[in-house]
Amino acid sequence: LQDDQSPEDFPTSTCTSRAEGRKTVLLWGDSYAAHLFPGLSAHENDVLHFTLASAGSCAPLFNRNDPRCLEFHRYVVREILPVLKPDIVILAGNWMSVSSAAELETGLAETMKQVGSSRVVVIGQGPMFALPVASLIPDERFEEPSIPKQITVDDKARYFNAETAALASKLGFRYFDLHDHLCEKQRCDVVRDGELMIWDRGGHLTIQGSKNVAPHILKILSDD
Repeated sequence: LQDDQSPEDFPTSTCTSRAEGRKTVLLWGDSYAAHLFPGLSAHENDVLHFTLASAGSCAPLFNRNDPRCLEFHRYVVREILPVLKPDIVILAGNWMSVSSAAELETGLAETMKQVGSSRVVVIGQGPMFALPVASLIPDERFEEPSIPKQITVDDKARYFNAETAALASKLGFRYFDLHDHLCEKQRCDVVRDGELMIWDRGGHLTIQGSKNVAPHILKILSDD
């Protein structure tokens, strides 16, 4: 959903359909959930079927004071979860939108309560940068030599991810850190195999970046 849309505008039948004989995976969150969907759906197989429930700027937390987001998340709980009955729920969002690790813990605990018996995987905050990645592209043409292959990552995201990872055993979810697959130490891949991986300073993935990390997410789902 965009900022000017209501839950009733959400294409529920299109984005959250079941596939008989396969495990249903619901990707729930904001744009950080949506940017993972192209890659995961491209790797869909005879075991896993991927669905999406996302609203812009709405991390899947119930303790944020945002009426629009609360309305959407309540819609997911009321209209989507009971019908879809997902086997696995992947939660992804801008976790740094909360003010503290304690607030994140409270919010995730409530979301997991709403999810119920489904297995939960939380995707950590992706790489973030001080400089907008798109500003490095001189024009509409993508010419690899004009773009640094790596950019130094903002430490704030790594710090927040450490706090999130620490909640995994406490709250009972599996945790996945995009930094582990896009970054080495303090530098993260912007270009990999000649393809742009990350589009903006907030760490949103391109379609190719989404496809690149999807197999690693599939592995943690298979481990379940």
